[in-house]
Amino acid sequence: MPVYSFKNTLKKNGMAQLNSVLPDYIGRFKIIKELGKGSQGIVYLASDSQLERNVAIKTIQLERITPKIKQQLLKEARTIAKLQHPNIITLYEMDEHLGTPYLVFEYVDGQSLKDFLIKKGKLSTKETINIINPLLNAIAYAHKRGVIHRDLNPTNILITPQDKPRLMDFGIATLLGQRTKDEASHEIWGTFKYMSPEQCENENITAASDLFSLGLILYEMVCGKQAINADNKFAIINKIVNEKIDYPDSIEPAIKEIIEKALLKNPEGRYADGLDMRQDLITHMERISPDASGASSDIKNPGETNSTLQFLLRRMEHKKDFPTMSHQVVEISQKAKAAGDTSANILSNAILKDYSLSSKLLRLVNSPLYGQYGGRISTVSRAVVILGFEEVRNAALGLMLLDHLKDKNQASCLKEACISSMISGSLANGVADKMNIKDKEEAYVCSMFHRLGKLLSIYYFPEEAEIIFDMVKQKNMKEQAAAESVLGVSFEEIGIAVGESWQLPAELIDSMHSLPPGELKKPLSQSDLLKHVSGFSNEYCELIGNSSVQERQQNFENLASRYSNSMSISRSQMEEILSSALDEMEKYAKLVNLDLGKSEIFNKANKWTPSESGDKDNSEEDITSSGSQLPDQSNNIIDAIQEITDAILEGAPLNDILVMVMETIFTSFNFHRIMFCFINKGRTSINARFGFGPNVEEIINRFSIPNGGNDIFNMSLKQSKDLIIEDTSSSEAVNLLPEWYRKKFAKKSLLVYPIVVKNIPVGLLYIDSMAPVSVADESRLGPVKTLRNQIVLAIRQS
Repeated sequence: MPVYSFKNTLKKNGMAQLNSVLPDYIGRFKIIKELGKGSQGIVYLASDSQLERNVAIKTIQLERITPKIKQQLLKEARTIAKLQHPNIITLYEMDEHLGTPYLVFEYVDGQSLKDFLIKKGKLSTKETINIINPLLNAIAYAHKRGVIHRDLNPTNILITPQDKPRLMDFGIATLLGQRTKDEASHEIWGTFKYMSPEQCENENITAASDLFSLGLILYEMVCGKQAINADNKFAIINKIVNEKIDYPDSIEPAIKEIIEKALLKNPEGRYADGLDMRQDLITHMERISPDASGASSDIKNPGETNSTLQFLLRRMEHKKDFPTMSHQVVEISQKAKAAGDTSANILSNAILKDYSLSSKLLRLVNSPLYGQYGGRISTVSRAVVILGFEEVRNAALGLMLLDHLKDKNQASCLKEACISSMISGSLANGVADKMNIKDKEEAYVCSMFHRLGKLLSIYYFPEEAEIIFDMVKQKNMKEQAAAESVLGVSFEEIGIAVGESWQLPAELIDSMHSLPPGELKKPLSQSDLLKHVSGFSNEYCELIGNSSVQERQQNFENLASRYSNSMSISRSQMEEILSSALDEMEKYAKLVNLDLGKSEIFNKANKWTPSESGDKDNSEEDITSSGSQLPDQSNNIIDAIQEITDAILEGAPLNDILVMVMETIFTSFNFHRIMFCFINKGRTSINARFGFGPNVEEIINRFSIPNGGNDIFNMSLKQSKDLIIEDTSSSEAVNLLPEWYRKKFAKKSLLVYPIVVKNIPVGLLYIDSMAPVSVADESRLGPVKTLRNQIVLAIRQS
């Protein structure tokens, strides 16, 4: 591969000028042409041969880069890369080439707002709204996630050929500013004419700084000139910090009022967020000239939408089951997101709080649907280790949603909607497999949650939902229009709002957005591709429900044409995918006790499968015979011990072994709480490390026992003996239990199992029980001792 050094620079007037030689490659990316150049670096159009797409590469030119600065750059880039919004250009990755960092962005064709304004001059009210409102949405989205742009100006806003605004260089100023923390704290980053007063004075930068910059951009759009005009940067800074902005007499009073609020010198007086500014903009527009009113008449008032959504969400929250489900979904989402920073027991513990969910999850991962894992996964933590955090999260979320909705005595349309979502998910799984998409399980859950808002509306607002569906049938209205007419918002908006409150993954929330009508453009990112697969699977499922036999061929051709830039799947291939999906559906339905027999959509779907499907095996493989049914307790313990032994022999990480052992003990014997405690490096205390049970994460932070005392914990370690207190409230137990323990943690019975390796105590297993545990209960205590010994074996081999 050709070599090119970014460090070949020229020095002129104290400034580093990048060499004009066009490199052949930067990393794996083949350079096509130069798009732009600035003091920060050069932007290139490049080709990514691996993913067969064009990208924009921006080099970051720094005078000096240290390992610490590299780490800071990488940390900030990871945060920025998580931004997935239709009006923000996505950061794909960050890397280094010959010592120079570079960023890889989504490539979007278009022109900068600066060039757009040079050509157009002063914009009309309608043009202004169409540009500024999506930008305010994007800024509000980023600010909510703790990301500030810090360099908003017309050159960093791209206008596509369809006049859609996209924010560029999100976080570039933050990335470049990282080095100022170590070597140049006096340096100001940003474009001077669009800086806030606090930026100019190098003070703390907040979201209000971005809104100030947008106020200056709004001024420029409606006035046809820059708000700040001066000859040098010192004069510019003085105008921004100390002087008032001059407004032309022609500016509309309503817009002037909005700009003035955005440009207040004191950031605390500005808009609270982008959505507040957007709401004021539209509200004022409706009160002014006919042209402005007409321009905004087809734009939904975000303030009204927001208040309506909040009202509907409050109605949901007042239902007794919604807060419980929401709390559990949020907890599982949070634990899964922390996969890189925590062990399997954190996510496992969240799932184990719901016995029904954990039982069904284990049946699912041991069923033929996950046949590649051999049907021998006996603990949730082992499932997390083998399948991964995200796949277990996806499976758990799907089970929770169906379990929550299907068990209620609602109208049959709710059941049909649930089954339709399940079919759509299974179809997406098959389509993703056909397209060799790596994360096909993510495609499954994205498709299944695509119509989350519709499912929740049917469940929580049954009367309104019935009116909506009547309007669709009797008045031939589109479902979105009918929902907005009755609820004030669309099903889609409800789903997205709930998904965000549940802290669902960005890709899952993004897949809830409806796709534009007509033929779709080729997806430019993995998130776009997942959205297309989700949309295609749901629309195909709608065809099944709404198409007659005569319409089937033409309707499928129309659908295939709509998605022709995303996927190429023939009708026969799709029918085979559907056949496999329905087979999986039947197995999955048995797991969640869902009756498919009287389902209209399921029976219609069966008629769409190939004629050969009538010859398939009618023995209806009983999913329970393949390990999907939880075994009895003794068999479960035997299987778990064997699984742990195999994991030790396979060299599994010690932490995974510890979690598997503890979860097996916790789930098999109905103990209240179990914790693994270790002796610290200085051997001064015995500290809880992790565990399972109620409030265990909070307790772990406070559970510390001084080493060398006369309590039961130290006694167990000194004597290398398993010790049990059958009744912690007895007089005999008083001298063995520390006072702080008796007051805060003591339960009915206490079990302490020392971990001793080569005659050296390294820690202990703490177990307590709400019910009394007898010393003579060998059926419970024997297996616990065996499992403790596996911890010792694992530590020896680690």
